[in-house]
Amino acid sequence: MLKNIELIKTQLSELASVINLYKSEAVQLKIVDLVFKHAMGEDSSETNREANGRRKLVKGRKRKAGSNANRRTEKKIGTGKKSSRLGPAAALQRLLDVGYFKSKRRLGDITSYCETKLASPIKRTALSGPLARLVHDGKLDRDKNKEDGQYEYIQK
Repeated sequence: MLKNIELIKTQLSELASVINLYKSEAVQLKIVDLVFKHAMGEDSSETNREANGRRKLVKGRKRKAGSNANRRTEKKIGTGKKSSRLGPAAALQRLLDVGYFKSKRRLGDITSYCETKLASPIKRTALSGPLARLVHDGKLDRDKNKEDGQYEYIQK
């Protein structure tokens, strides 16, 4: 089986510090496997072909026809339909364009208006970032309400 076991022992003891640097046991085993194959006299090109063949099998694994992964990629590649629902920034831009912010509006007012009039249910947390951007860009102004401490947004 192994003709020169002493040589393998010395090689492994020399490589031990390098092998232990790798946290993955799979990588450590692969290195030890290569040492044993080299000691057994197998051709290194044969070892490379075998390793590449394993890699191709893993990457080239076929998925079942009805798997969820295939459905997800079909949707992305599919018909090319875009969602008709507005995102937070687009909804706010539309509200700016129609003059919704001519009077002071609170965050709750904006979310309920988007849900009822624009048919785009948008969460308050999703609106806070784009609203802050509009304030920063100078398109909106905001003041804190004295009664409840909420911000009210108005168009400049």
